Amino acid sequence: MAWGFNRTNDSSDESSLRHALLHGYPDRVGQRRAIGSPRVLLASGHGAAVAAESGVRDGEYLLALDVQAGRRGDASEARIRACQHRRSRLADADHDTDRS
Repeated sequence: MAWGFNRTNDSSDESSLRHALLHGYPDRVGQRRAIGSPRVLLASGHGAAVAAESGVRDGEYLLALDVQAGRRGDASEARIRACQHRRSRLADADHDTDRS
């Protein structure tokens, strides 16, 4: 079996990947606590902060792809190093914007 991508189906492959990530990691869907804030509340109930290196600056919802655990303590938050901006929390993965 050959592994690779068919260039004519790149958008379909990307859509399938986004769909798989969303359904594989539903606890990583997050909503910003305030407009423009890096602070996010994840579906798991944990808080996190979007790191500057993620490249995602706007959007109310996101899918956290690379999360680094925060330090121990009551006020600790995880750090999101890579994420994908989402149009809405429950939007079909086919309609999301590109990964940043």
